[in-house]
This record gives sequence, C-alpha cells and structure tokens, in this order.
Amino acid sequence: MGRPLRVGVTPGAPPAVLSTLYAEAVEIDDLPAARQLDLLRRGALDEVGWEDLTGLDLLLYEGKPAPGYHDRLLADCAAAGWRPAHVRAGPPRRSLFVAGLRHGGDVVALRPREEPAEGLRWLPLREAPVVRHALVWDPAHESSERIAALV
Repeated sequence: MGRPLRVGVTPGAPPAVLSTLYAEAVEIDDLPAARQLDLLRRGALDEVGWEDLTGLDLLLYEGKPAPGYHDRLLADCAAAGWRPAHVRAGPPRRSLFVAGLRHGGDVVALRPREEPAEGLRWLPLREAPVVRHALVWDPAHESSERIAALV
C-alpha cells in the first residue's frame, strides 16, 4: 500500500463522508472548494485516475442520439487505458440515470462538473476526455454570414 490519499473536504461536509474517508485511512484537509481546486491543479490533493476505474462498469446513454460523441468517449477511455467491465445503457431521463448510479453497484458515469444528486459524489478525473461541440450550417443559407459571425 502506497502513501495515503490526500483529500480535501469542504467545511460542513456530511459526517458520513468523513467517516468513510477516515475508514479508508486518507489524509483529510478541511478546505473551501476554491482552495481545493487550486491544490488539485498543483498536485497537492489527489484526483481519481483511470487506473482507479478498473473493474467498474460505465453507465452511458445509448449511442443513437449522438453516435459520434458516444464512440469518441469510449475511444478516449480505451486510449487512457481503461476498458469498462461493461458499458450499461443508461436511460435518457436524469432521475433514472441517477437511480442507476445510486443503486447499480460498481458503476460510474463520466460527466462534466456538476452538483451531484443526493447520495452521489462527483470527483475530478485526471486527464479527463475533452468534450467537443460542433456547429454546422448550410453556407448557401441566406443567413450564413450572420451564423458565421455568431461562431
């Protein structure tokens, strides 16, 4: 076993969180969220790495609505060295997706930074995939120049 993880918690963290962290023998710093981000960037706190996801399933929506994004995300996972044990098709409704995470056992979802639903936690991932967005339009459209200016 290597050195203990260095984890920052915000003031007022729920007692259950602290109990879990102490049970895992981590080093805990009581820090405001803004200070935690600075320390994460400098490597003074630990983040989740791809290797920490070994053996976990990935909850991901079906590829039909956005096949390019779906396939790119799986390719990014593979390039980082992580192949989920299983890729579970997550429902499109947030409440059902959250329920899948909360009660689905050893499962994670790769999500942008957001306030987690009750009973879940969001952790930064080292070398996280970059989400790319595209805007397309018909250059022959009468408003093409206005659209280009918006871009």
